[in-house]
Amino acid sequence: MDESTDGVTLHSVFIEKVVEPFRGMERLCAPLFEMVASVDAADPRAPAPIQLYNDVCAWIEQHLGVASLRAAGQAIGKNAFERMRRERELAPEPTPAEALTALARAVRSTIQDPKQRGWDVLETVEGRIRLRRTQTFNCVMQEGVLLAMVEATGVTLPRVEHQRCTRRGEEFCEYEVRWLVKRPSRFA
Repeated sequence: MDESTDGVTLHSVFIEKVVEPFRGMERLCAPLFEMVASVDAADPRAPAPIQLYNDVCAWIEQHLGVASLRAAGQAIGKNAFERMRRERELAPEPTPAEALTALARAVRSTIQDPKQRGWDVLETVEGRIRLRRTQTFNCVMQEGVLLAMVEATGVTLPRVEHQRCTRRGEEFCEYEVRWLVKRPSRFA
């Protein structure tokens, strides 16, 4: 995977959303809040370097733990789902595949990347979708984002399996998102 971040920016609101769950912990997380002090919180669409976003995620993962970072990802995924429904980028009751495909489209429009990296949808079948992360997003954070997006569709037992990972020497991170498919009852 191309890990370069030169010239890649995202909306500052994404950095704000990553640190939001840790508001109230400013003393404990002072280095984190120092990192984001230059982010323009007044303008959520102001460009911010994706490298800062990545550094913030790495700090949270290293100092507050994987679960904290995954939970921050879930908050971001839930917020993204609600925003996409509000702005009618999603149907009133989207399927998981529709929600994750909309996420892939949204990433490409909110991340300014000359190389157009983000998410690739590899396969969609009933009860499962496979995605590839092609942007430098923290892979643990993305587990939370994907899970929250699918949970918001109301399916039963959504889960995310991080099948391939750049941290294990793989070229890309790939995720399989699954959920139980509702079958008609034989007793109806």
